[in-house]
Amino acid sequence: MDESAISSLRASANAYLSQYEPLALVLAPIFSILIARLLQSALISVQEKGLFGILMSIIKSIPGVKGYIDAEKQKIALLLPPPSVQRQTLAQCKRVVDKLQSGGQSKRDGWRTELPTFSLGHGVIDVMKEDKKKDVAWQGKCSGTVYIAGSESEGHFSLINEACSMSVTQYYESVAGLFVFGLGQDGEWRIGEESVSRQCDAVLMFCWLPLANGINNVLNADIAISTRFAHTNPLHMDVFQSVARYEAEVIAMTAALLGSKDKASGGQICGNMTSGGTESILMAVKSSRDYMRAKKGITKPEMIIPASAHSAYDKAAQYFNIKLWRVPVNNEFKADVKGIKRCINKNTILIVGSAPGYPHGIIDPIEELGQLAMSYGICLHVDLCLGGFVLPFARKIGYPIPPFDFTVQGVTSISSDVHKYGLAPKGTSVVLYRNHEIRKVTKCNCTPSVDGSELCDAMLNAVTEWTGGLYVSPTVAGSRPGGLIAGAWAAMMALGEEGYLQNTRQIMEASKKIVEGIKDIPELFIVGKPDMTVVAFGSSVVDIFEVNDIMSTKGWHLNALQRPNSVHICVTLQHVAVVGEFLRDLRDAVKTVKENPGPINGGLAPIYGAAGKMPDRGTVQELLVDFMDSTC
Repeated sequence: MDESAISSLRASANAYLSQYEPLALVLAPIFSILIARLLQSALISVQEKGLFGILMSIIKSIPGVKGYIDAEKQKIALLLPPPSVQRQTLAQCKRVVDKLQSGGQSKRDGWRTELPTFSLGHGVIDVMKEDKKKDVAWQGKCSGTVYIAGSESEGHFSLINEACSMSVTQYYESVAGLFVFGLGQDGEWRIGEESVSRQCDAVLMFCWLPLANGINNVLNADIAISTRFAHTNPLHMDVFQSVARYEAEVIAMTAALLGSKDKASGGQICGNMTSGGTESILMAVKSSRDYMRAKKGITKPEMIIPASAHSAYDKAAQYFNIKLWRVPVNNEFKADVKGIKRCINKNTILIVGSAPGYPHGIIDPIEELGQLAMSYGICLHVDLCLGGFVLPFARKIGYPIPPFDFTVQGVTSISSDVHKYGLAPKGTSVVLYRNHEIRKVTKCNCTPSVDGSELCDAMLNAVTEWTGGLYVSPTVAGSRPGGLIAGAWAAMMALGEEGYLQNTRQIMEASKKIVEGIKDIPELFIVGKPDMTVVAFGSSVVDIFEVNDIMSTKGWHLNALQRPNSVHICVTLQHVAVVGEFLRDLRDAVKTVKENPGPINGGLAPIYGAAGKMPDRGTVQELLVDFMDSTC
């Protein structure tokens, strides 16, 4: 279109609009936008409630109809039992629930709520054997529940148990002599197979179980736990009462570490075991979403997380239809509280902090986040998957650990992995809530479903209209492996506070040595100031991903990070004896890359480097999905 045509069109438009007042021309588009928004809201209401639901809501809001309904409610109230009888009925219901929860017991007297002070050592196995005897005799008399014929020690049972234990045996054999450590009679911990077998009564093979008399007993006892509890399932708590108690005690002991005994916590901490940190975070996010829907009527939920928060929150946002805001961290690589505050709006349900964050081992300002959550009346989840079994003990030892748990007002939920520094078998984590209301939302502003049940049930999912009977489960999974729960309980009881304190001393000291050693390598820098046992480092001189590739050729498996490009080592008990070797190899790797820059054959540096520079993150996402899709 040439300039004359544009001028002609402009003149025609101005001539047409000249008949209207300027104020009308300004207000018309504003009113149009408002009408469009109202129509959009009406359409959403129709989609959520249906025309019949909207019609009934309108009818119920008419003063005369509303008065009639209120009067009928009063009549019904008069027909109900008096308050004293209602209280008695509720008390009876509570006793039934308590009996169900305790696996047939009327009370939970004697159930453990805190870690033992001292290690139980081999005694934990004897305790578990006795507990197992109290379970229901399930052979041939339980509907479903156990699907293999015979006892745990024969036939197909024996084959499955041997297969399950093979990976444990192979793993122990692969690390024997290097990562074996134990607690001696003098209270000192030993490292190395020979010194442990000669001097220690309590032996711990890297992962989770302190036992006596060397490696063979460790293997035998580990297999014994696997075989005795491999078929158990806490979904059937009436049959497997031992596992039901173990789960309750693991939750209570973990909660005690994270502030449940402190007045500031409110004294109502509750929770459940899950398959790992991701599921714990998923459950916390879903519970927060449903709780805020019930409390504030939020139907378009949003959550705000720091850029350093775990990728599990992205998964939760996708699963539960929550809009996700990811806020860059501050110059200290901590959550930017002011940046998070700027993103809060009427739809915000949840903000997040980590203690510490996975990338850099840095604790977010949980107290400030708690104050922010309280001031806006929203939820705050703290990811303690890494720190849950280190920070409480590091604080006792004397490390300057900032507040991070339920003693902080505003914290509504916490996730903590037992299978990391809790030294339990893989597949064990805990999600905790400040009170039962957050976990158990039963009354909300949602529209009832066809069967009359509420749509919001937070974490606990109850189904009443299924032809299979009444059903309730606490997590994503229905059936769950009781053997893992038993393993987590064994780990915590076998180590006790004494064991965890000693472990924490070792890994915190090892982390400190690694930080100081990296600072002595001029080409490298530490990312932020790590508070715990994750040490991230980068370089402005050499390609840090090429350094990582060289470290891989030396047998090290480290984790590549981005923004900034860096690598981290998550320090565990494996590394206590090899800190010097790690620093020597790292120094050599930096020297190699500096003298011979460029990718090595089979290295991943080009992939990480290209991914970091790609502006189209969607393309990177597609590549990751294609990779995972090709694995099986």
